[in-house]
Parts: sequence; C-alpha cells; structure tokens
Amino acid sequence: MGTIYQKQGMYADALSMHDKSLKIQLEAIGDNHPTVAITYHNMGLVYDNQGKYTDALSMYDKSLKIQLEAIGDNHPNVAITYHNMGLVYDNQGKYTDALSMYQKAVQILVDAHGENHPQIATIYRHMANCYDKQNRHDDATSMRHKANNISSHPDQLNITNQQSTPILYQLQARQDELLLAKSKAIDDSPSSTDQDQQTQLQPTASNSTDDDGSRQST
Repeated sequence: MGTIYQKQGMYADALSMHDKSLKIQLEAIGDNHPTVAITYHNMGLVYDNQGKYTDALSMYDKSLKIQLEAIGDNHPNVAITYHNMGLVYDNQGKYTDALSMYQKAVQILVDAHGENHPQIATIYRHMANCYDKQNRHDDATSMRHKANNISSHPDQLNITNQQSTPILYQLQARQDELLLAKSKAIDDSPSSTDQDQQTQLQPTASNSTDDDGSRQST
C-alpha cells in the first residue's frame, strides 16, 4: 500500500504506512535488523521526493548505520544508500559531499559487480552533473565518457529495476510474516479484545522508488 501511495504522490499516507511497519519491526526483530534499515531507507525516499532533504538524510543515515553493522561496508545495498545520500546533497547544492557519497558508492559496486555495471554508469552521470555545477567541465566530460563506455559495453545489462523488485518483494514478504505473527500472538492472548492492540494491526507495505534510475531502493 505504501508503494501505491508514493506512486500517487500521497507521501503523508506512504509515511504513515512505513511508520506503522517500523513500529512492528522494532518490537518483533529489534532496531538493528536489515529489514529495519530498508524501512528507514524507504522513508528517506519519501522525504526526498517531498524535498525534505534534512529528514531524508536522517532516515538514510539511520539505515546506513544498521547496514554497516548488519551486512558490512562492501554490500551493494550500502552503495545504494550512499548513492541516494549523494542525490540529496546534490539537491542541497553540497556538491563536494555529493561527490564523496557517489565515489563511495562506485567503489563498492565496482568491487561487487565489476566496472561495467549499469548503476555505475548512472552514478558517473550524476558525478558529471556535479562537476559541471562546480565548473569542473573536464572532470564532467571524463565521467560522461566513462558512463558511455559502460552503456556501450557488450556485457552491459539493464538490471537496475530487476534488482529493485526482488528486494521489494522480500521486504513485503518479511513484513507480511511479521504482521501475521503479531496478529496470531494477539489473537491467542487473553487480552485480544483490547481495542488498542487491534488498532495496531492495520496492513502495511513498504514502498520503493526508482526515479528514472536516479533513486534506487535497497
């Protein structure tokens, strides 16, 4: 449902769904689980779409801290978080910070997938735009050349959306399991008639956006 709300531009409703999901996750699996990181990341995406960049960075930072602890600093999902943080800094006009995030993302993706991954080409193009805004046009040209080389590589596959979709499905399945377990626990409890408990059991879903290849979901 959160995905639908975001696609419709109903960001307040999308955030509400994420918040409900987050509360269940924190109670069921704790605050350092990778699924919690994904929810924080998706909340960051919503704030980013709203232009609430400070809030977006806060959510991305929470997600990143969990990711670094849970899956390590060389996981492709960490690269995606760095990339999306870079986009926020870029939108804020903080181009040096943006480039730092982009470079971290590129290094992880090169180590994980090699030099010809399509997400790397996307990041190179963002870096080129940053360099242009800094009047570093030679650097911008170099980045675009690298991006074009990847795009024309015979082994290059457009898998950005293919990567985003399975993660969304995995998260949705995990949240459904949590909700089912929560519902069963309440139904089996002597206090199952408590209205406050019943109110918490509204269906939730995570959303994920891939804004023309720019914003990527973990």
